[in-house]
Amino acid sequence: MKNIKAILFISLLIVGNSSFGQLSLTATTDKNKVAVGEQFQITFECAGGAGNFTAPSFKDFNLLMGPNQGYQNINGRVSTTFTYILSPKAIGKFTIGQGTLTSGGKSIQSNSITIEVVKSSANNQSGGKGGSGDDQVSQENLFIRISVSKNNVYLGEGILATYKVYAKVQLNGGGLTKAPAFNGFWSQKVDQNNHPVREREVLDGVPYDVYTVEKNILYPQRSGVLELESEEGEFNVLVQSRRRQQYNQNDPFAQFFNDPFFGGQQQIKVKRYSNSIKITVKDLPEGAPASFKGAVGKFTMEAYLDKPETKANEPVSLKVKINGNGNLKLVDPLPLEFPQDIEAYDPKIADNTVVSAAGVNGNKTFEYLLIPRHSGDYKLPPIEFTYFDLEKKKYVTLNSPDFNLKVTKGSGPENVTINGVNKEDVQLLGKDIRYIKINEVKFHRKGDEFFGSFGFYSLFLSPIFLFIGFLVYYRKNQELQKNVTLLKSKKATKLARKRLSLAKDLLTKNNREQFYEEVSKATWGYLGDKLSIPLSALSKETISEVLQSRGINETLQGQFTELLNKCEFARFAPSNTSGQMQEVYDEAITLITKMEGELKA
Repeated sequence: MKNIKAILFISLLIVGNSSFGQLSLTATTDKNKVAVGEQFQITFECAGGAGNFTAPSFKDFNLLMGPNQGYQNINGRVSTTFTYILSPKAIGKFTIGQGTLTSGGKSIQSNSITIEVVKSSANNQSGGKGGSGDDQVSQENLFIRISVSKNNVYLGEGILATYKVYAKVQLNGGGLTKAPAFNGFWSQKVDQNNHPVREREVLDGVPYDVYTVEKNILYPQRSGVLELESEEGEFNVLVQSRRRQQYNQNDPFAQFFNDPFFGGQQQIKVKRYSNSIKITVKDLPEGAPASFKGAVGKFTMEAYLDKPETKANEPVSLKVKINGNGNLKLVDPLPLEFPQDIEAYDPKIADNTVVSAAGVNGNKTFEYLLIPRHSGDYKLPPIEFTYFDLEKKKYVTLNSPDFNLKVTKGSGPENVTINGVNKEDVQLLGKDIRYIKINEVKFHRKGDEFFGSFGFYSLFLSPIFLFIGFLVYYRKNQELQKNVTLLKSKKATKLARKRLSLAKDLLTKNNREQFYEEVSKATWGYLGDKLSIPLSALSKETISEVLQSRGINETLQGQFTELLNKCEFARFAPSNTSGQMQEVYDEAITLITKMEGELKA
């Protein structure tokens, strides 16, 4: 009997473990009983893998928003969610059918959900503090509105997106429940007060109390039609207590004690969903110069050496400063070429930009450290920077003058190739009498000569082999330089670690917003360069497609997506602590290391 129980127990374990990784599709809702016109949410969660999801019919409901796709990673268990916001059309009981997930030629279905729709009345509305009051405050009296400065822009052109709350009721706190996703955009938050200031605004002839809860400068990263999705907000609203309204309205004492001063108000929670906005993004005109790397806006350039003269093996700095308004934060170091006798290092970057409602203004400086290894007069080629001018609607190229650098002989030896004779000729004067050799003399047998020996032929042929090796290396290096994509891929990890080192300094200084920005840049930059995805096509969806095509496991894909979401959200969440920042930093290093291993495997 004991043996049978043990066998059954082991069988259950095997079945349980084998089913852990299977696909599952589950439907849930936040409310099973709603009033006519009341909003509710339904979510379909797919766990155990990826596939094509098909939603059921919502014929008995108004579809207010969706699908909003999201990702979850709980203890290594990655799942995808599809969320819809609905409102019922009529009273009664309605069934939302099964969703379908297709993967690998097989289909699975979710459970169905029954929604009971009742008449909107005081009897079925929830009351006290902390309760839901979506149906006690009309849409006309409280709503969220997204507005943008432009609906039709060029790729890389900045847009101001503003999120405002319009109220004709008394608010006691609240705001957006999460940071906007901004899919397809690079976003920069406009600094403003932690507590929104109440202003008065007339909209369609109606006065409202208006609270600006969010402002962001957005730079589209791909062409086409992009959408700012509807966002959810939750607000604490003070309303008249229904309990006190039951007194005789003709009784002057009842009206007196029903005053809010005597506790005649209650606080309810109200959810609202904003509008969504579509943005049309145009491709930049064709015929861009080779020096154009995606800068869009209005810029000027300064370039200068910190000194015109130095000594061999002593450093000199070349600074390039880009000034203006536009997508400055996305401008990468300029690819410069220097003479072979000058050793150049990756530039130090100083970002002195300010984000405001007018866009990103300021300057970005790239400081290149140069070390000449040989004395002489050098002429550095001019620096070229091209941007797309939004006012002129054309590409503008800025050029610096040539740089003349005089290098004198230093105190140490010079590691150079000599161009011409610059050393004294050495003359060997004949002597009638040679010095007597007092050291041990080695004799050679007659006929045992070096000429014709193995060593002779090795030395004789070695220059040929060295020359062939040099040609192979030179051609390979030239091909690598031409193939910018491959070059970026090889340098992706180095650049990511360099940016993460800057994030480490910001972590030490507890500079939260810039820390998350640098981690986000490092992660986006690494994935873009490593996977050879151009900046104009860089998005979470594109990264996911490329990783799937390369056979990267879905858990690692989900972890990268979650890291990017964390960075985006953390920039808007002032409650993040240094401990959480350290976790994000460690996670970024771990994921990049894992990805390197996966791509090399």
